Amino acid sequence: MKRIQVTFAPVLLLSALVLLVLSACGGNQQADSPEEVVPVNSPGEPTDVLDQPEEENQTSQPDLPVPDNESNLPADRQDVEIPTQDGRKLEGIFYPPKEANSPVVVLMHWAPGSMDDWNHIAGWLQNRQGETDAPPDGRGVIHDSAWFPTIPADQSFAVLTFNFGKYGASQYGGSRESYVVDAVSVLEYAASLPGVDPHRITAIGASIGADGAVDACYLLNDAGEKGTCIGALSFSPGNYLTQEFTYQHAAEMVNLSGYPVWCLAAERDGTSPDLCQSLPGQPNRSFIYLGSYHGMDLIDPELMPSDPAVNFNALDLIQEFLERAYSIRLNDIALP
Repeated sequence: MKRIQVTFAPVLLLSALVLLVLSACGGNQQADSPEEVVPVNSPGEPTDVLDQPEEENQTSQPDLPVPDNESNLPADRQDVEIPTQDGRKLEGIFYPPKEANSPVVVLMHWAPGSMDDWNHIAGWLQNRQGETDAPPDGRGVIHDSAWFPTIPADQSFAVLTFNFGKYGASQYGGSRESYVVDAVSVLEYAASLPGVDPHRITAIGASIGADGAVDACYLLNDAGEKGTCIGALSFSPGNYLTQEFTYQHAAEMVNLSGYPVWCLAAERDGTSPDLCQSLPGQPNRSFIYLGSYHGMDLIDPELMPSDPAVNFNALDLIQEFLERAYSIRLNDIALP
């Protein structure tokens, strides 16, 4: 027994000394884990896409020239790509005004043509002749600027033309209902263009564009977010587009907002004259022509409304309409 005690006594003593040393050095603390817990999105770690600044996830806007100041807008016409509310793309042309915060005119083509039918009229309204190249040549009197009325040198409109879906390079939406989507999408786009006043938009159109101009003006104002359409002018409307509401209803809604709807039609052109004459009174106006002319064919220096008191051709009437809509002075004529 003594040998056992002698044998283990030094061991017990040594164990006690080890425990004493460990206690003095904090040996009762837990050892560090071999792996450190890294916090989510710690510095140096990649972040989730949803945590990035909102603007980095938004679709970029068309790259159009931005004016350096209010009188330094580029004069050359700009090719643009217009997004529609249903995700398609329309081709268009933007004609910048002379100065920022200018009114904007949207021109809508008819079914037999395209946005190119408006080339010279768009340049006339832009009123920056001498600063830009001449518009492409075209056939017919609407491409002969020699008879165009003079616009005062200090007045310039922003102008936007476009091709409805299925025309040119514009993507088709599959039905005539999609043309209404096209028209209102273009007015929304017009409100976002550099150098324009988004609350001074007018729309002018022929045939399908005649319906589109009034329908889109009504829908833009009804939405009340993207801009304000303060008037529409139609050449030969025909209820060609949506079946959800009529041309008369859209015109009435625009009129209830206090804005004018003007309508031009030939007396033997289907339902067009009846639609024009169904418009309520001021500020709306209807102008009836002899014959069976339709759409852009009414824009002719030799054609006058059948009322002998209205001795003004279609471009004179466009000028007068814009005067009334924008409360500006463009000419010295006065309608009866």
